[in-house]
This record gives sequence, C-alpha cells and structure tokens, in this order.
Amino acid sequence: MLIVSILDDDANRLIQRAESAWGKGAEAVELRIDALAAGIDYIRQYVARSPERLFIVTCRSRSEGGRFAGTAKQLSERFTPFAFLDNVMIDAEFSSIDTVRQVEVAAAQEARAPLERPEGVTPERCARLQEALGTFA
Repeated sequence: MLIVSILDDDANRLIQRAESAWGKGAEAVELRIDALAAGIDYIRQYVARSPERLFIVTCRSRSEGGRFAGTAKQLSERFTPFAFLDNVMIDAEFSSIDTVRQVEVAAAQEARAPLERPEGVTPERCARLQEALGTFA
C-alpha cells in the first residue's frame, strides 16, 4: 500500500498536496495536522467529502518529532472533528493514546444525544464505537 505523508502549516496547501498525491496513485494519505494554526474544520470537511479515500490523521508533538506544542486538551480538540469519519484512522504516539481514547469516549457519549449527533452518525455507528471502547470507558 502506498501511503503519502503530508505536513504543511496551511490547510489549503495541505489539501492541494493531498489531491496531488491521490492523482499520483496514493492509496492512502496521512494528513499531518500538527503544523496547522487554523483550518482543522476545513480539513475535516475535505476528508468527509471523500468517503472512498483512506486518510490517516496525525498530530505529532514536538517531543515526538512533530510541530504541535499544545496541551492534551488542544490535541483532543484537533482529533475530535475526525472521530466519526469512517474513512479516517487516527495515528497517535503511545504517549498520546490516553488523549485519543478520551476523544473517542467523549464523541461516543455526545453522539447518544439525538439532537447533538453529528451528521451521518447513526445509532449503529455509536454502538460499534462504544463496544470497541468498552474496556477504555
């Protein structure tokens, strides 16, 4: 499998580079969001419009060799928009795994409220996520 990793500090350029990678035969694209100062929701919208494509979303801290200098809460806020997209895998370093699990648990809990459920999130998807996270909740 050909996976292309893309890091940019501009959301528009990140998407342009992703499109270029898809055009050159990438089978998956890793979107490194650790350098972005803004544009996370814009990236999420782009990913959501391409359900047939596989994306890996990564946010590396400086201690992990990346450019993200935020807190665990800010890391959680970066990953949360991608929590219910079926075509996304979240890539986190072992030191970030607790934060990622908290994002997943919080997203599953929020999705239980029908009026607050993100578009396209079915009760079945919520149940699958909750089942998968059962040992972490």
